[in-house]
Amino acid sequence: GIAIWPIALIREIFRLGNETNPFVNLSDGAHIENLGAYELLRRHCRCIVISDAGADPDYEFEDLANLVRKARIDLGVEINLDLSSLAPAKNKEEQSLSRSQFAIGSIEYKDKSSGHLIYIKAAVTEKEPPDILAYRRTHDEFPNETTADQFFDESQFESYRELGYRAAKALFGP
Repeated sequence: GIAIWPIALIREIFRLGNETNPFVNLSDGAHIENLGAYELLRRHCRCIVISDAGADPDYEFEDLANLVRKARIDLGVEINLDLSSLAPAKNKEEQSLSRSQFAIGSIEYKDKSSGHLIYIKAAVTEKEPPDILAYRRTHDEFPNETTADQFFDESQFESYRELGYRAAKALFGP
């Protein structure tokens, strides 16, 4: 058979793809911003959910800051989000733990319409089960290990999977 991905990639490079093509290359938006939300803002979506799993060991929220900046400059969109509950603080065992794994903010479009931004960040809280906390104690960079590592062992995969599941469950309910 013919490999389809080169055709989709070429269409994307030359901006020839759209929703009517039978094949569309879907990416994270890294050529504009890493969270993939820019086009959703451009379309004035009223509720946007972002899952940020990028390596950010110092919780500087660089990818989110880039989105906020581009949204303001290019689209006239203001994003207001309090990230204080996501930034880790040391607990009594000297582990860096976050109070939450998500923040909910507002979107203000230049036509005066508004929306909500739900931002989920890979973060470890004190509410995690013992296996995730143990993995965190033995892997200092978790949950911010480089995304260049695409070969997870079983404990690494399960720790990330369970952390994401628990974050979604905390946000959206059982």
